[in-house]
Amino acid sequence: LSPGNRVDVLAASGHDEFRLTRAGPATEVVTDRPVLALPAEGDSGGEGGALVLLAVAPEEARLLAGHAASARLSITIRG
Repeated sequence: LSPGNRVDVLAASGHDEFRLTRAGPATEVVTDRPVLALPAEGDSGGEGGALVLLAVAPEEARLLAGHAASARLSITIRG
């Protein structure tokens, strides 16, 4: 993954110790967005994930933030 790549962002609900249901399939949150930057080696933080800076519209940013609060976000690189 590097700046200039185009990616899709998926959201999948994670394991919840209080719910006995299985997680469903991931849903696409945003598609075909360009990667602007990646953190320097060792600068990732948060909950064990990596930071990836994407160019998105304001509405897409709100969608990503909302999903990040309740799901695990993943990216797929477009070929």
